[in-house]
Amino acid sequence: MSQQPIISDKLSTHGYQFAYSFFLRSLPRENVSILEVGYDKGLSEYFWYDKFPGCSLTFVDINPPQAPHFSRTNLIQLDQSSNEAIFTFLDTHTSQYDLIVDDGSHHPFHQKITFNSFFNHLLKPGGVYIIEDIEHSYWKFASAYGYSLSFGLFSRLSLVNAFKVAIDFVNRLYLSPRDRQKITLKCRRLGFDLDALSSVSSISFSQNLIILRKKTLEESTFRDLMGMNYKYSTYTCWSSALLYPCKKFISKRLGRL
Repeated sequence: MSQQPIISDKLSTHGYQFAYSFFLRSLPRENVSILEVGYDKGLSEYFWYDKFPGCSLTFVDINPPQAPHFSRTNLIQLDQSSNEAIFTFLDTHTSQYDLIVDDGSHHPFHQKITFNSFFNHLLKPGGVYIIEDIEHSYWKFASAYGYSLSFGLFSRLSLVNAFKVAIDFVNRLYLSPRDRQKITLKCRRLGFDLDALSSVSSISFSQNLIILRKKTLEESTFRDLMGMNYKYSTYTCWSSALLYPCKKFISKRLGRL
């Protein structure tokens, strides 16, 4: 009897292969380095070695097994819900990765603190960062892996809604100085690390996924120069200078009616 293929729920339940086929094609085919948060039964091992046969694969998990399915896989214990544990991990772990996938607790708070640290310090320039199972941001009265979930479509604590705001920070160059200050403050209040957000090249939303790309060194240099010499900077400054007094004038007029 032939052995049944081992299939990760990335394929069987979530259908991530449809988004992955597009977003991962920029990664090197040889010697790609992958870090995944969350091991569980280890089915992702089979998925990654099938997709990138020569990859270097590391998993971090709050309760990893004694041994992985493949001897060449690196397993490390890490509680992603703890900032202290993440900072300790960063102090002792200096490797960088082409691809980081967060398939850990799926809790929006944990996903955000992991993004802040891993995207900033562990992802190579030009690398891809994927947050799986963002469905938990939509759940109002639920629990998963021992964590309660009280979020919802319009929750300001939702990871999805936080990254909708983050895309304005990525495009802050085109805002007036006043609005740029507002969006920076809003992102900080949402709990984002601004250094991490500043190195984001793009944010994409797919079904049950948020996919980010990190700027290459070339892009970072270009964006910095562009920011100092933005062709239409006078438009954003004039918009700010003209609109704010007008809004105050209209508000005063309406207050007298």
